[in-house]
Amino acid sequence: MAPQSPLVSPAEYFEQEPHNPHTAGLVVFIGYLVVSIAMFALLVNVIFGQVENAPPEFDRAVDQAVSEIIVPMTFFLVLISVLALLVIAALMHYLSGGSRTAGSFGNAVAVAGWAYAPNLLTLPLSYAHARYEIQQQTFDGSDPQTLERQLEMAQLDGTGLVPFLLLVVTVGWSVYILAYGTAATHDVDLSDALLPAAIVGIGAFVFGVV
Repeated sequence: MAPQSPLVSPAEYFEQEPHNPHTAGLVVFIGYLVVSIAMFALLVNVIFGQVENAPPEFDRAVDQAVSEIIVPMTFFLVLISVLALLVIAALMHYLSGGSRTAGSFGNAVAVAGWAYAPNLLTLPLSYAHARYEIQQQTFDGSDPQTLERQLEMAQLDGTGLVPFLLLVVTVGWSVYILAYGTAATHDVDLSDALLPAAIVGIGAFVFGVV
C-alpha cells in the first residue's frame, strides 16, 4: 500500500505516479502557521494569567495589549515563514541540480512544505512545555512599571533538555524528508539532495538554539 504521507517513507511517497504533492505540502505548511499562531496567542494569555494583585481595569488593558501583540506578531510570523519556505525550496532545488534535473521549483516547494510536518507534530509538546515554564513564574500587577519590567525580563527556557530534544528530533526528521523527498522528485542521487538538506538542517538548528 502506498504511503499517505512522507513522514516515514518520503522517497516512496514522492515517487508515486500520477501524484501531485503540491497541494498537500502547502496544506501542511499552512497548518503549521495556523497552529503556531494559535499557540502563540494562547501563551500570551497564559502569561497575563500569571499576573497577581492586578487592579480592576487590568482585564480591559490586557485585551488591548493582546491585540497589539498578536496582530503584528502574526504578520511577522507569516512573512518570515513564507520567506523561509521559499529559501528552503530554492536551496533544495538549485543545489540539487536545478533545471538539469527532472524536478521543478514547485516540486521543491511541495517537499519543503512537507518538511514542516515534524514541526507541526511537535508543536503541542512545545506548547505544553512552554506553558509549564510560564506557570512557574508570577508577575506583580500592582504597579504598571514593575509589571512591564517583569514581562520584558520574562524568558522561556529554550535551552533546556526538552526544547533541545524536540529541536533535534524536528530538525533531523525534516532533513530526512527534504533529502529523500527531493531525491525522488528531482530524480537525483540521495547524496546530491543530502548536502542542501544538511545546510537547511544546520541553519534550522542554529536558529532554534539561539
